[in-house]
Amino acid sequence: MRRFLILITSLLVLAQTASAQDAIRVEAEGFGFVTGSNDTESARRRALMDALLNASLAGGAAIKAHSVANMGRIERDLLIVRPTGRVLQHNIIHQSLNGHVWTVRIQAMVGNDALTSCQAANRLHIITYQPRISVSPNAPFWTEQVAYDVVQQLYGVLDRHRAVETLRITDRAMPVGLSDARAARDYTVLTQGDVRLTSGDFGFAPDIRVDVVAQGRRNFAQLTMALALVHSDGNVTRHDVIRQTPIPGPNVLGNATAITQRTRGQMITDLSQGLAQEFDDLLSIQSCSPLTSVLAASGDYLSVDVGARQGLTRGAVAFTADHGHSVQMLEIVSIANRNATLRPMDPTVSASQLVGRPVRFLETGL
Repeated sequence: MRRFLILITSLLVLAQTASAQDAIRVEAEGFGFVTGSNDTESARRRALMDALLNASLAGGAAIKAHSVANMGRIERDLLIVRPTGRVLQHNIIHQSLNGHVWTVRIQAMVGNDALTSCQAANRLHIITYQPRISVSPNAPFWTEQVAYDVVQQLYGVLDRHRAVETLRITDRAMPVGLSDARAARDYTVLTQGDVRLTSGDFGFAPDIRVDVVAQGRRNFAQLTMALALVHSDGNVTRHDVIRQTPIPGPNVLGNATAITQRTRGQMITDLSQGLAQEFDDLLSIQSCSPLTSVLAASGDYLSVDVGARQGLTRGAVAFTADHGHSVQMLEIVSIANRNATLRPMDPTVSASQLVGRPVRFLETGL
């Protein structure tokens, strides 16, 4: 409770907006104690992390009280304190080392995720798999080609997007449940290569369906597309898109109206317009999302399966991201290409206590 009061009283709210849903600007201060001759830079990062946590608490805090009982006797009370706001932007306005104590003061914008601008520089590594295309037999014959043309447009977006670091295209289906042991004996893997997602990568398999739907007395060709980025941990970022175009009906003489080249061109435009831009936006959202992972035991430390390959730097800080516990801060000890090693900032918290908890990374610019 004493720690919570210190955090709250250290906040200085500079400005508030008219709506509770808008972001607020705050100043917050954090402290980091130097524990040894090689700890100066780490202590500065800890001070910044402390300031970021203080700033996030300016957006409000959710507090849950629990009592721990043993044989009917209450042994201790616990408070779970979680900030309900999130730091969307921040600037360091002062930092100084006085004796063995770093002081860092920041100005931050605190709000919800919907208000954030892109602060991350995540690198996306993507494997595209065999597209799934389904065309109704009642749809105009040329709509199948439209679906394949859309797939090529999406591949072009992947090739040009600034956040896509590597792109691999395969005509094979996305492997599901293929263990290392099975892959070592799988004929396709042995003869054509392994296309499974590796840690931190994304898979993309375009899923397009063309149907004919009736609306009143008119029929429409409808293209439905699922844009889904599948992360190696199973999480999916998905956006569904629907486009429609009217199918010409009988003319005044009762005969079927011929679809002219111009009419077909307009229908193709109706079905495909804006799809590439929507996919580009989805990639931008993913690249701007904070890196997340799950903590695993690594000796006296903790490890995560994201690293420099995904854009993680030593300037990032990690926060536990689950809702059932108070926030814990972690310092990055080392970074490899595909993983990183962390340790708890609180010396009273052992690494083993945090195993299995999800973490979110925030780049600080240090």
